[in-house]
Parts: sequence; C-alpha cells; structure tokens
Amino acid sequence: MQSIQADKKGRVYLLRSESLEVYPIDKDQQLGKPTKLKAMGLEGGPPERVAAMGDGPGDWILLGANLRWFVDGQEISLTEPNQIVLSATLVDGDPVVLLAPVKVHRRRGEVLEELPTFARWDGEDWDDFFVEPVVDFEENPFSNKAMISRLVLLAPDAEDTLWTAHVYKPLIRHFDVNGRLRMELTAGDEARELPAAEVEGIRQDLEKVVTAERADRKPLSKTVTVMTAEPFCEAIAVAGNGMVYFLIADLEKRGKYRLRRWDPLRQALEDVALPIDLPSGATMASAKDGLHIAHWDSSQGRFFIPAERLETAAWRRVEGAQMDGAELSVSEDPGTDK
Repeated sequence: MQSIQADKKGRVYLLRSESLEVYPIDKDQQLGKPTKLKAMGLEGGPPERVAAMGDGPGDWILLGANLRWFVDGQEISLTEPNQIVLSATLVDGDPVVLLAPVKVHRRRGEVLEELPTFARWDGEDWDDFFVEPVVDFEENPFSNKAMISRLVLLAPDAEDTLWTAHVYKPLIRHFDVNGRLRMELTAGDEARELPAAEVEGIRQDLEKVVTAERADRKPLSKTVTVMTAEPFCEAIAVAGNGMVYFLIADLEKRGKYRLRRWDPLRQALEDVALPIDLPSGATMASAKDGLHIAHWDSSQGRFFIPAERLETAAWRRVEGAQMDGAELSVSEDPGTDK
C-alpha cells in the first residue's frame, strides 16, 4: 500500500503504510532514502486505507483499523470520536475527520435530527467542525445509503481551508477554517448504480477472499456488503496557486479517467481526458513541478503530469456545472480533447 502527498512547499513524498516508511520524490521522479515513522506499539496489522500528510514528512494522520497520528515522525496518543471515522486529514496540523452518520453510543429511542459531518481535534477532545441534518438515517453506518450520502475525499489548502470531493457523485465543497461552508459546486447530482450482475460478481469474489482468510476460524456468519454505486471521484489535490484537481471516472468511457479542475480565479470547472490506465483506487498530490498520481497498490506504479502539460492541455468546461445552485457562466468556448 502506498499514498502520495505534498507539503505546503510543494515537495512530494510517498508513504508505504505497511513499513511506515516515507520516501522523498526527487526531480527525476525517483524515490530517495526513506525515513521511518515511529509507532507507539507493535507494527503490523491491516494497511492504512487513508493517509494524509501535514506540514512535513514526519506529520501524518492514518486511518485503517484505527486512527493514528504522527507528529515529527513519532506516533502520539489520540482519542477516537464517538462516531465511526470514514476518512481523515490534517488542517493546520490538527486532525479533521469525516464521520459516519450514526452515533456509536446512541441512546435507545433517541431521535437525532442532525449529526456532525466533520470533527476537529482541539488537543483534548473532538469539536464539531461542520454539522448538517441527518438524511436517510440508518443503524448501519456502512450501508449503501449511508456511504453514498456521506463518503467524501478531504484536502486542505495552503490557507488551511478544507476542500472535499464526494466519492459517488459530482459534488465539491469548500469550508473555511472555522468549518463554515464557503462554496458548493455540482455537475449533476445522481450516484451511478452498478449493474446488478457486476455487484453480485464482486460480492462472490469478496466472500471467497474473506472465507480463505478465515480458514482456521469460525465460518463467515454475515453476508459481505458491496457498494452498489460506482465510484466517481478517486482523488483530490490542491495546488499552491489555489487550483483544485480531481481524478474522476470518465462518464462516457467505462474504466477510463478524466482530470477535473476548479480554477478559482476564472471560476471555471473544467476537465480533460487522461491517457492512462489505472485500476480503481489512487491518491494524488500537486507539487511545483506538476501533478503526481499513485495507485494504492505499489505494483500498479505512479504517474506524473508536468506543470507545462497541465497548462497546455485542452481543458473543456463541464456542462451543467453550478456554484451554490447558480449555473456557472461560460466566458469562452470549451476546448477539444486531444
């Protein structure tokens, strides 16, 4: 497992989560000599599925079986919220987490009209960072409805504001340092359902894997839950100049990807086709020299798009894009993909 990230100065690093090794990436896109993060307890266990870097290569927030926080290369104690954590990042050095829309210690019969979507660590406890009404409240925080309604990717910018991109539908949000919603961008609002036969095939494959891993344990007692929606956004990265990039699924070519960007100066949402083959699951970092993309599985490799290629690409306006419910004006003709 690997995750690629950039610090505020635009330097790029790669984390191998099983070994807790952090590699600098040089100008030739080669991995430098790694430094090792120091864990509090025994290493091992499942790899981290979320890894976000703070101001430097020793500052990380990791999410796997548990939430783990590293400061200056050393893991420090962190109390977990009383809601299940779905994702995490670091904003101005503080952990900020995305929470499932279900409270773990909910009192029997209690009716909740709203729950925090994000919480921020204040050094002693978790403060609500952004609260919104509960939609389709369910007991199972990993159900399809719960995950499709809330699962987003997180990325802070140089000003320590927070950008989020919805995993299953074209929805982008921007929050200020106090958790107030600054802006909401949409380009259609429906999650795309996977074909029933494909969902069943995925479920059967997962059950085979789980059963094989549990060969010396009790038989699997519960059915494996498979997401019925197709992931839309794979990764998000914020550039030092304020440009925000999103790695998204191509709506017209199944299995292909597009690169989408939000230009805050021109107030334009644009995208362009990416000529790369990439299985689902990636991270992305914006640096001085360009855009870096790495698949979670290190055997799938890394990709690099130089800054000059980003500038000269044939970006085209995203049709139907809206900002805070109002359609974005088109001041120029859209380009043509090359």
